[in-house]
Amino acid sequence: MLSVELGCNYESVARFWIANKKHLITNVISSVVLWSLWKLRNELCFQGMVWIGMKMVLIRITRMLGGWLSLYKKEVGELIEGLIVNLEELSRCPARIEWREEVSTESTSSLVPLGSQPLADVRSDLFQIESCHKQLDQTVSTCMHCA
Repeated sequence: MLSVELGCNYESVARFWIANKKHLITNVISSVVLWSLWKLRNELCFQGMVWIGMKMVLIRITRMLGGWLSLYKKEVGELIEGLIVNLEELSRCPARIEWREEVSTESTSSLVPLGSQPLADVRSDLFQIESCHKQLDQTVSTCMHCA
C-alpha cells in the first residue's frame, strides 16, 4: 500500500518520522498501524478478547484512521480516505490461505501453507517473543523511574 519499505523493527519505521513533511502519509499510516496493533494486543492479553483473524486488525486500523482524519489538511485527508476505503474492502474479503514454496535439501520442492513452520522454528520464535517481552518490561521500568 505504501511506496516505501518500512522494515521490520521500530528503528526502521521511526527513521521516517524525522522527515515528517516528506513522509507524512507513511508516518500517519505507520503510527495508526502500530497503535492499533498495540491496543489489540492489550485487548487480547488483558481483556480476554478472542482472535478471530486479520479482519480485527484491518477494522481497527480503518476506525483509527477515520478518527484521525480531522487532524490533517484536506489533501492528506483525501488520500487517507482512499486508503480507508481500500482497507474496508480488504477486510470484507474472505480469508485466504497463502502458499510458499519450500525447497528441501533433496532438490525437491513442495507447497506448504504460509505461516507453517517446523517445531524448532516455532520454539525459536517463542524464545524471541519472550526476550522482546523482557526487553519491553525493562524499558517500561526505566521509563517509570524517569517520570
